[in-house]
Amino acid sequence: MKKYIDFIYRFQKPLMLLFVIINITAIYGIFQLNIQTNFDIFKIENSQYQENMNLLVDQFSTSDQMIIMISNYGQAADKVTHFEDKLEAIDSIKYVKRVEATNGLPDIEALKTTKQVDGVTYGIITVFPDESFRFADLKDIENLLKDGDFDYAISGNQYMQNKIFDYLLYILLLIPPSALFILFNIFRLQMRSAKATLLSIMPAGIAALWTLGFAGLIGNEISILTVLAPIFTIIIGSADGLHFISHVQEHLESGDDMRASLTKTLKMVGMPMVITTVTSVAGFISLLFMQTKAIYDLAIFASIGITLAGIATWFIIPLINSFEKLNIHKKKNTKGIEIDLKKLWGRPALIFTAVVIIVSAYFIPKIQTEFNQLMMYKSSTEVSKSFTRIMDVNEGTIPIFALVPYSGNPLSSETTDLVNRFSTAMKAEANVTKIISINEIVSTIQAQGIAFDPSMLMGSDMASEFMSESYLKVILFPKDLNNATIEEIERVGNEFPEIKLAGTQLTMYELNLSMISGQKISLLMAFVLVFAFLWMSLRKFIPSFLALIPILVTTLALFGFLGLTGISLNLFTTTLFSITIGVGIDYAIHFTSIYQSYIREGLRSTEAVERAYNFSQRPIIANALGFSVGLSVLMLSPLKVHFYVSALMWVSMILSSLLSLTLLPTLLKKLK
Repeated sequence: MKKYIDFIYRFQKPLMLLFVIINITAIYGIFQLNIQTNFDIFKIENSQYQENMNLLVDQFSTSDQMIIMISNYGQAADKVTHFEDKLEAIDSIKYVKRVEATNGLPDIEALKTTKQVDGVTYGIITVFPDESFRFADLKDIENLLKDGDFDYAISGNQYMQNKIFDYLLYILLLIPPSALFILFNIFRLQMRSAKATLLSIMPAGIAALWTLGFAGLIGNEISILTVLAPIFTIIIGSADGLHFISHVQEHLESGDDMRASLTKTLKMVGMPMVITTVTSVAGFISLLFMQTKAIYDLAIFASIGITLAGIATWFIIPLINSFEKLNIHKKKNTKGIEIDLKKLWGRPALIFTAVVIIVSAYFIPKIQTEFNQLMMYKSSTEVSKSFTRIMDVNEGTIPIFALVPYSGNPLSSETTDLVNRFSTAMKAEANVTKIISINEIVSTIQAQGIAFDPSMLMGSDMASEFMSESYLKVILFPKDLNNATIEEIERVGNEFPEIKLAGTQLTMYELNLSMISGQKISLLMAFVLVFAFLWMSLRKFIPSFLALIPILVTTLALFGFLGLTGISLNLFTTTLFSITIGVGIDYAIHFTSIYQSYIREGLRSTEAVERAYNFSQRPIIANALGFSVGLSVLMLSPLKVHFYVSALMWVSMILSSLLSLTLLPTLLKKLK
């Protein structure tokens, strides 16, 4: 370590220039970032439903639609017609199904898309965008609605996807700086020095900058999941900076100069910092066994971010301190974080652990597995409010599509009979409240006794939206997005093997089942990788195994917490278990590594545990609190899934740190 510190001191100016150049390059890269709003990131490999979605896009140029519902339609009919005209003028919109009948259809009440609820008449417009539809087009539609002074609501996958752009931009601009601010104030209680605190979190903040810059330079995109990568980088990466500066302060207090303090600190905690970085990365790398691009990208970029945070800690802290112009000594008569957990050693720790295990085992069977796109948004968001309003009035949620193959005449009696049988079965058995198809439209007209030639529809905009050269498109509106409803739609769909079902809900349902089954492999790999790195670091089997116990109990407790709170085990929450293993083990590694260093000096287990506790408890507690409180900024996110990430990480970090400072010392003291 002395040679490394000597190298930093010798080449401090060229290294500082390199540091500045890297940061400028990263800032340039950030401005090249794109935001990914498409739900396609949730698809899994070799998915039949994804193949059906691809077929839907191939046949009809888009897989989605938007519903715009306008209140008090009777008083605003003329304005609505004017608004519909402007919608049709937008280049990225293929077809607008107006409130009033068009495309040569008879003007009959049965074909009007109006609903009356509690004395209010609602006009419902269905918009069919093409694949070029973007966030700017959605903004144009919202501006048209505001200019018309309409009371409106919008729903549909296209709307939900494009609104994510607003939310992700808000998250990127607000959450990482807020996390740094919170970490600074929590760590300052431990450091008792503003300069030392700033220096301890700087590597993690710089690593987040590098990570986003790197993503931008290689043309990657930020999604609803990968937006967490810089946040995890800041929160997780700050642990090494905290431990590094804390121990430098200890050596400075004992009378060493800065150069000697840096050397001695790296000698004691340098290798544990490497191992904690590697184990944190291992938790994310284990997510690569989840078969979806969203999880894959999060695993890669969070791993890169945490690795860069580890490198930055080794590089930035010695480099800046080599100029010896910062006074990072603790201020006298300043209280830090003082929590004495020794009283919990022994029987209290064992009883507490037993209670956690028993309570968790009781609630685990109560875990729910619901997941759909609406569950991503808080109920206070515009997306959720609009969705709820439209569902209450329109008697259905985001649609699912059915592709009905035909040859020859799409309105032949044979094809119409198949569509009618399929529609009847879906309405009767699968909780589908409404079905739209060109066959149903023709049947509705004929049921009114009106003379109508269906061939008049051929070649119209409406026909092109419901008919391709090989398939008819049938639109199903389920009563809700719950698993039970989707399962029933899937079951009834299987009774008509020639008809292909497609829709984001089906893809997400399939993805969620895959994630839950894939979690077993991911968790197993996380534990295997972490234990392997522990054994390589400590070179002792029993201490390595004992260090794993706190995180085993924490993982069990997380499952129990899901059952207790009703938080669903889904795409987002499954990822946290592997992350928890990789991050939560850091506390046990830090404690056990220091314990082993005292054992090598010839101390007995009891004395080694006492000294390891005295040396590590303050940085461990500060980091756990900083991590938990830092991730609390995710509660500011408009996305409900980020709130759940925050709640679960609170449980995992507090519990893993508590067990590492109570249960682990209790077990290590028994070693001879």
